[in-house]
Amino acid sequence: MFCAFKDEVQFEDGVLLVETLYGLFLKAFQISALKSHFLIKRFVSYQTKHP
Repeated sequence: MFCAFKDEVQFEDGVLLVETLYGLFLKAFQISALKSHFLIKRFVSYQTKHP
């Protein structure tokens, strides 16, 4: 009984770890996507102003 409970706790910790890593990955992806979006907008506006 104790052994099964221990495995269950480890499994939940693993799920929590994966969810945390996934959340961090999504955050980093959103930030980089936002940055590249702004860079592209700036580049495009620069190109249109200075042909």
